[in-house]
Amino acid sequence: MDISLVGPVFPYRGGIAHHTACLAQALEKAGHGVQVISFHKQYPAWLYPGASDRDPSRQPIRTPASFVLDPFSPVTWAKTAREIAASRSLVVIQWWVPFWGVPFAWLAQRLRQRGRRVIFMVHNVLPHEPHLLDAWLAKMALRQGDAFLVHSLGERARLAALLPGVRVIQYVPHPVYDLYTSGRKPQGLARRQLNLPENRKVLLFFGMVRPYKGLDLLLDALSHLQVQGDPRSTGGDLQYFGGEVPFLLVAGECWGGAARNRQQIIRLGLQGHVRLDDRYIPNEEVGLYFSAADCLAAPYLSATQSGVIGLAEGFGLPVLASQAAALSWEDYSGLRIVPIDDAAALAQAIRQWQAQPIPSTTPVPAAQSWSRLVQALEELA
Repeated sequence: MDISLVGPVFPYRGGIAHHTACLAQALEKAGHGVQVISFHKQYPAWLYPGASDRDPSRQPIRTPASFVLDPFSPVTWAKTAREIAASRSLVVIQWWVPFWGVPFAWLAQRLRQRGRRVIFMVHNVLPHEPHLLDAWLAKMALRQGDAFLVHSLGERARLAALLPGVRVIQYVPHPVYDLYTSGRKPQGLARRQLNLPENRKVLLFFGMVRPYKGLDLLLDALSHLQVQGDPRSTGGDLQYFGGEVPFLLVAGECWGGAARNRQQIIRLGLQGHVRLDDRYIPNEEVGLYFSAADCLAAPYLSATQSGVIGLAEGFGLPVLASQAAALSWEDYSGLRIVPIDDAAALAQAIRQWQAQPIPSTTPVPAAQSWSRLVQALEELA
């Protein structure tokens, strides 16, 4: 089958770009002809709070693509429609942000008029931090789809609520990422390279730091664990009854700046117990961070699903996650779910993890999980 896949790929960065590249590779491996259509321009600078939407990795995930689409240029929309309609039978459009509502609505409608079947791969029906026109833009675009594929049951329900009467919504759990496992290192070596303490438990908070991901909550939870002046403490270390406060490694660019996070760390007295690496972590360093950690923390306040948990599963790394982050990952044996927006409960979960670590696990083979996604697309086609 010939398939056109519309979405970001390198040189753009982030989870959707990686998902598009991995999906293209899985489709080709399954014997399909794949045409990737990406963006000439993705976002205007004033809409993107990060330093850049370009991937700085020295070892990028390269995927052959036609970089055509410009959100503000209808000429490029028409060019894309002609390029796809010339030879492709199935169109798969990545949907994750309503900013692309108007171009994708126009493109999907034009392609359907030309007899092409359009499937939307829906990561987020609506964004994590919604704006006034988001629902209107999402409805405009998504109602042009013939079928939909989602990675969580929550998003299936949201999509059904947005488009009453829509019937063809396929749920497939988010595939596992093993893109970076070749960079796995012995834990001691990884910690030395990152200059981390080698005799303490290390919690990893990974990915772009945005308000909905709950870093503030995680820092509050660590403050619940510490007891200054505990007679068992030595050298001024902060400890809680039962063991040392774990070391928190925050690895990811803080959207909007890290000043507020640093102020909270100081206010809670967690200096020396938290490392804040405020930058986008390039591909070649991802394995280093996951190798150094004992556990991933994902205390999201709201979400649809977390690709970061897919990275952790690829490494067999245990995860402490809220229900918001754990959507579609419930079958991962290394996952422990904690209540949403409850610092005391998160602190207790961290204490229990320290006392009785979550066993390392053997993840579902990544190739198998991507094959499930390919099979679902074949059925929808």
